[in-house]
Amino acid sequence: MVKNSVMFKYFIVMLLVLSTIFYTPHSLRSNAATNPHISFSVTPSANEVQLSPSGVAKASLNMEISPPSHKGSADVVFVHETSKWMNQKVDKQIKSVVAKQSLLKAIDYFEKSSDSQDRFYFVPFDTDVSNKGKVKPTEGLAKIRAAVSDIEDYSSGDNNYAPALNEALAYLQNGKANRKYVIFLSDGNAKGNSNQEAALAIARQFKQENIVLHSIALNNSSNNSSHYRFLEELSTQTGGQVYSPNAADAPTVYEDIAKETMAVSGAGTVKIHLDEVTMEDGTAAGGNVAWEGNSSREYSFNFQFNASNLLNNQTDSLPVIFKKAGTYTFNNIKLQYNGTIQTHPKVTVKVVNGATSDVGVEFFVQPSAPEYVKPVNQLAKGRLDVEIKPTGMVKDEQRKPIDVVFVHDTSGSMKEQWSNERRSVWAQKAAQQAVKFFKESAQSDDRYYFVPFDSDVSYKGNYGVYPTEDLANIERVVDSLVRKDWWGRYVDSSDGGTNYSQSLQYAISQLSAMRDSKKYIVFLTDGEPTVLDYNGRRHVLYTNGQASIGNRYASYKDVESIIHREARNTANLVGRSGVTMYTIAFSQEGEVNYELLDEMSKKTGGYAIEAKPGNLTNVFTDISQRFDSPAIDGEVTIDLNQFGGKVKVDTGADAYVDADNVAHIKFNATYPANKQPIPQLIQASLPLTFSEKGIYTFDQIHLKYKDLNGKAHSILHDPIQIEIKDETAPIFDNKVEIAGNKHYSADDLWKDGMVNGESNQFSIKYTLTPTNQTNQQVTGTISKMIMYQPLPDGVSVVGSPMSPRGATYKEIMKNGKRVLEITLNEDFTYKGSSFTPKDVIVQVKLQADYALGYVTMPRATIDYYDSRFKDRSQTLSVSPKLINMRVFLDEFDFTKDIKYVGDYTGKIQKYSEQTNELLAETEFPNEYGLLNKPVKGMEFVDQGEKISILYHDDTKALLNMKTNFEVIENPTGKRLADGAKTPGPVSFKVSDLVAGKGVTYEYRLVNNSQSTDWTVFDPKQAIQIPDEYIGHVVMEVRTSGGFTIDHNPVTKTVEIVKLVEGIEVNPSVIEVYEDEFAGFTVKMLPEHVGNQEWTAIINNTNLAEVIPNGDQMGGRINGIKPGETTLVITSVSNPKVSVEIPVKIKSKFIELTDIQFKQPKYNDIETHWTAVETLIDYLPSNATNKSITSVSSTNEKVIKVMQKEDGSWWIQPVGIGYATLTATAERRKQDGTFVETLQDTAVFEIGDRPSVDGDLDSKW
Repeated sequence: MVKNSVMFKYFIVMLLVLSTIFYTPHSLRSNAATNPHISFSVTPSANEVQLSPSGVAKASLNMEISPPSHKGSADVVFVHETSKWMNQKVDKQIKSVVAKQSLLKAIDYFEKSSDSQDRFYFVPFDTDVSNKGKVKPTEGLAKIRAAVSDIEDYSSGDNNYAPALNEALAYLQNGKANRKYVIFLSDGNAKGNSNQEAALAIARQFKQENIVLHSIALNNSSNNSSHYRFLEELSTQTGGQVYSPNAADAPTVYEDIAKETMAVSGAGTVKIHLDEVTMEDGTAAGGNVAWEGNSSREYSFNFQFNASNLLNNQTDSLPVIFKKAGTYTFNNIKLQYNGTIQTHPKVTVKVVNGATSDVGVEFFVQPSAPEYVKPVNQLAKGRLDVEIKPTGMVKDEQRKPIDVVFVHDTSGSMKEQWSNERRSVWAQKAAQQAVKFFKESAQSDDRYYFVPFDSDVSYKGNYGVYPTEDLANIERVVDSLVRKDWWGRYVDSSDGGTNYSQSLQYAISQLSAMRDSKKYIVFLTDGEPTVLDYNGRRHVLYTNGQASIGNRYASYKDVESIIHREARNTANLVGRSGVTMYTIAFSQEGEVNYELLDEMSKKTGGYAIEAKPGNLTNVFTDISQRFDSPAIDGEVTIDLNQFGGKVKVDTGADAYVDADNVAHIKFNATYPANKQPIPQLIQASLPLTFSEKGIYTFDQIHLKYKDLNGKAHSILHDPIQIEIKDETAPIFDNKVEIAGNKHYSADDLWKDGMVNGESNQFSIKYTLTPTNQTNQQVTGTISKMIMYQPLPDGVSVVGSPMSPRGATYKEIMKNGKRVLEITLNEDFTYKGSSFTPKDVIVQVKLQADYALGYVTMPRATIDYYDSRFKDRSQTLSVSPKLINMRVFLDEFDFTKDIKYVGDYTGKIQKYSEQTNELLAETEFPNEYGLLNKPVKGMEFVDQGEKISILYHDDTKALLNMKTNFEVIENPTGKRLADGAKTPGPVSFKVSDLVAGKGVTYEYRLVNNSQSTDWTVFDPKQAIQIPDEYIGHVVMEVRTSGGFTIDHNPVTKTVEIVKLVEGIEVNPSVIEVYEDEFAGFTVKMLPEHVGNQEWTAIINNTNLAEVIPNGDQMGGRINGIKPGETTLVITSVSNPKVSVEIPVKIKSKFIELTDIQFKQPKYNDIETHWTAVETLIDYLPSNATNKSITSVSSTNEKVIKVMQKEDGSWWIQPVGIGYATLTATAERRKQDGTFVETLQDTAVFEIGDRPSVDGDLDSKW
């Protein structure tokens, strides 16, 4: 099969090569059809796309334009030579056979592609039009096929082009097709000059009739022969072409010509405008949709179909980005082709929030070093480092029910002042904000508890402070924690000591282990634990440095150790109960054991945060928001029981150990919608002790968790080996500390607007102390020390290392991640366990480039070279301090007491600078174009009415604090400038939505000094200006709530000048005589339109002229020449409105139609001369050309006739007897054209004898 395919391709290539030698194709030109049909489709690459974590969804609009199909009829005549010359050969094949095959190929094509209205005619010829058996002129493809089936048997006679071409012309002239073709096949040798001259004459007629003639010459002559040039002249003057193919190509050439007759060429454009895209509610999508990589709103695709591509579809793909969820409808997609316009059906793309994608957890466990030393008579110490990485993202924030317990410190120290306010007040405000958040976001099956504590769980009924549940009750208790009386004095419930254990145990007791919910504790305290009820006795630490157990004084250190130990045990209990605890250490430096609180929190899968008055509310809010997202909690378990008690967990572990000697490292990760999980990295340490030397294989390390669908997962880690030896290379005891700057701690960094500075910078300090657990006085050197510190996204290095002097750094990529490589350029020498120098401190300044949300600094590694043990590597410990940074922006007007804060989710919050009260915040998804991305910077723009937000990837968005609206001319959809004039009707619609929840929009209209009341409206809906509003109209829109900067309205005006809708002219038909005038009146409708001006024209100015009056009330028609024409009156203000009035110009000329004598017989008339006209009646009597051309008498002796010089005719009786008088006139038109002769006669009797009845009759 492969061979056959290859051979076929080779054959095709050879044919193409040969065709370039023997057949040079010419471009086929056709006369264009009227209204050619062309089809096009625009389809999205996907009907539904998902928003990415950065808040952007991508799709493509795939466009396909089909070549113009045959619309409108076509007439095709096959003029086919059947002379004796067709018996000759071309390329060793009989010409008649080649000709037949070619024609049949064309018939095959036409049978598949033609329409029923197309006509086909066959004209065979030799010396004349052939009529040889069945080879004769015939119509219809089936009959033509039959006629040519044996055509090679009928080749005879000479060839004469003219009769056959004339036959084709006659056929085509009788048809009504708008495209006409003749396909003329001959052997290429015309005989005789008269033959050629006659054929050329017919070709010229073809041209006049728009008939295209294509010629095919089957001969052996060159293209320069006289025969070929004659056919070329014959064809090209009609717009056709001549072809001289070899025998093999002839059928293909004939088919190509056939295809040309069925196709219509032309050029066109497809246009798609993003301003025409609407959302599901009919509102404009606006900036939520854009072309990727193109800032233009309109896309234009120009295409052309011609001979080279008539059979190929034209395609294009338009990349589109969407910035929020919703259904987008692309309207008014237009295709213009050859003067016609087509509108594509609406195209819809649904954008949804990111779907749950690969949600899960990965983990990695390794020892800090592969081997450790066991000193004589001492335990060996080592460490397992655990990294847990939540993965994937979720589509929405559908979460399990939550149980939340607020454990709130109300001890006496909360009364103390901090930053001009009591700690209890700061804590109360933060708790109030948290309660407010949960009231807005709570689900019906969520549960909330409040546990105040001091020396025990607080029951302070006189203050209204006690444990309670349900948000409404919690709100009342929180409001009662501290207040002021009538005299402004504080009534503060803060009193007593600080008991961690009993308060947390009580909190656990409120949570049902059987309930399928996520369980959390928010533990706020401002100090060290000082009270514990244990083994039936109270343990107390006093501020004076004393301690007691029960009623007896005891060692302060012993009591403190017991209290701390039981605090850790209580944290173990919290962890074992499936509860995650987040601790807020609300204290100044040295007032609280942060390490203890962090250790307690990590045992539950949570963490501890140091808070200060300026960020306490934010800390509370951040933690609360985590609960409102789906979450995965789980644990890493490390079974130590297999080592028979030789391996135990040392103090300071981020884990609890159960009765089976299994260590449990808890974790919790939340999944905000369309965002990376928080945190993205969880690091834990498990310090271990080893009682004996040997190789320890840890092969029972499991990751256990339930995914968001409740499915349980258990993943076994690869075995890990640790060797305990008598001697090994020195290692580094180390401490890693993250510190903020002089203004803020590392978990409370701030960036001022767009400017990086000290406020968003922090430092990381590594204290490296080499140790060598050996009793031998060995010597050696540690050198080539290089530290590798992975950098979280959004963190960069600032300046050179602060210490040690001489250290250098550079940022590198390692395993696809950014890493800070620090080369110490310093050596250690050692002898036994003594090192010179004793330690080294490495300190580096870092910067949070954009907003971060409690990010963990990844664990660092140090590589070094030991002169005795060669290359070594060790991981370092981690700092419990998290990195958190927000971007803030102060209001220009400091009297407004406002600041704006942007965080790592893209949320913008509006705070009171003085009270730190949250006034407004943005949300996702939103209608105002903000993105779900970390904020990098903010600045005021547009005179402080907007905030420009820069995101981490340098994309931008605008937060509107002042609304704006567009004024729209309804009939045209045109957006009007402020103060523009328009005929109306007019509407306006909000274009700039003010950010935030609960924004109220109001509008007011003013017209003719009358104003409406302020009216609340939906900003998604257009407001129509009432039709009766004319002239100067003022529109005002204002907002309140959300991020509204002030209550001043946005004002725009429009001048509504009503357009003319109709014109009334009287009379409705104007009649006027030539050379006379007729008046008419004009009235613009409706009557109150502002511009009453109009113009008037006469379609035929040879017949009449129009003369408008100066008052625009009417005019006059001056008749010039008889006939009928039209008066056109058009409105100046609205040229689309006009009226046509028939005008009839009547002639004053009245055509004479007949003459009659007044009497048929006259007796004895007067003897004097009588004018003949007195005896004649003219018909009609008012005829214009009343004139007698001649008068004659049958008897001049009785009646004598005379014509005077003035042309008048007279008669006089001159004798007795009878005479018949004949009067003659001419009937002529106004221009003098003779029509007919008019005559009448009368009998005159002159004499004395009386008249006898019947004489006249008897005379006739």
